[in-house]
Amino acid sequence: MLIRRYCILCTYASAATRRRWLPFIQSGGSLDRAPQYSAYTYESLPSPRSFRLLRVHTRRSRTLHCTLEMHDLDSPDTPVYDALSYCWGSEKPTRFLVLHVDKNRYCMKFPENAFKVLTDRASILEPRFVWLDYICIDQSPSSTEKGAQIPLMREIYSGARRTILWVGES
Repeated sequence: MLIRRYCILCTYASAATRRRWLPFIQSGGSLDRAPQYSAYTYESLPSPRSFRLLRVHTRRSRTLHCTLEMHDLDSPDTPVYDALSYCWGSEKPTRFLVLHVDKNRYCMKFPENAFKVLTDRASILEPRFVWLDYICIDQSPSSTEKGAQIPLMREIYSGARRTILWVGES
């Protein structure tokens, strides 16, 4: 994984850029502390056929910056996205991303394995849309959304450009 990232970096970046990004790649994009933003609270989905996609912004720092967008399964305007499937591992949220909503920023915590799969899919060249169940479905215990979204998962996966199964680092 690190070799692939370094190869992309060497191919497309200047020497100064490579020196600046190399520690970021070697660290796996992690930081020691979360930014001081308030925690994100999910908005209700507008319809029973709605779902969320995570737009992973281009990597310009060690922190993942994303936007959570609502789309409809039946809409032709739904962007091309990758569905990510991964081993959940520990469910304890230990990592974070910065979520941009309107002009506000929020901190969203999530598990290590979800962080690793998102870091693997993030690009320094272009933003990407992904569907990742832990983030795109409200996981709070009080939410009824999980029960409504699980029956849609087959359509969400089949509507993706591709489904990526992430089994861990090599």
